[in-house]
Amino acid sequence: MKQTLKKTYRLFIPLTGSILMLLLHSCSEDALNSSDFEAGETFTDSDIRVLLMDTLTVETSTMKFDSIITSTTARMLIGKYTDSIFGTVQSSSYAELLPASYTIDVEAEYDSIVFYLKYDGYYYNDTLQTSGIHLKQLSEQMKPEDDENLYNTSAVSYGEEDLGYISFIPRPLQLDSLEVKLSDGFGIDLFENLQDQTLTNSDEFTEYLKGIAFVPDEVDNGSVLGYSLSSSLMRLYYSIAEEDEQEQYYIDFTINTADSPIPFFNQISAEEPNDYLETLTDQEINLSSSESGNQSYIQSG
Repeated sequence: MKQTLKKTYRLFIPLTGSILMLLLHSCSEDALNSSDFEAGETFTDSDIRVLLMDTLTVETSTMKFDSIITSTTARMLIGKYTDSIFGTVQSSSYAELLPASYTIDVEAEYDSIVFYLKYDGYYYNDTLQTSGIHLKQLSEQMKPEDDENLYNTSAVSYGEEDLGYISFIPRPLQLDSLEVKLSDGFGIDLFENLQDQTLTNSDEFTEYLKGIAFVPDEVDNGSVLGYSLSSSLMRLYYSIAEEDEQEQYYIDFTINTADSPIPFFNQISAEEPNDYLETLTDQEINLSSSESGNQSYIQSG
């Protein structure tokens, strides 16, 4: 969002002093203390006046934070778009998952595995354009460099192969979720490890599945969308043969927000902004509006 620099304001300013008294006296025949203005004794015995000034010039400046904490939010931000001011803006989410149970019946058979991304109503930019999301398996665990927080500039590596992919027209105000079908190879391996009791606790599980990255498609130029951190989850479906039918069951894998530091963050970047913002290479730099075409900029993370 951009804002124009110079605006006109109506501002009431109290002025005091003997020099001002002389100037005001020369401009007005009114008695200095004959108005309806009421104040304490300190002021009623002085020559205070209230003047109306009809113009005021405001100068603002723009600065860029080198990083912001994004691991404490309740929203996943995923998407990409190109803006004439801020350049190519991209947001990816990284999340560690934990299962609701580490037990699967030995008679069970694998069915499928999906990831549900629940809209939370947030969107920015053009939702009429097609969006794509790639789900990637992390190849390293999320460990903050400062042992406390993960930032928009944090980076975690992931594998090249997709666990899943979805292309869709955003409907951020709908109540349903995006359903992303994941690789059966990934699902079967996870199913067998749980069924064989190879994974029996959170440490073993997060060593096996370090997390998932949600990355927008490279060719996207649409919007950044918000998804609920608490309602988005991975679901593993399996079935057990009963007397005359197959009974279906599932295990949910929710995003881990209980650990400290939280193993989740939104990675946000902006590349090739306009010439003014290109100069903001350090957080200590303040770009005066007088040096940026009488404009200052506000863009949230």
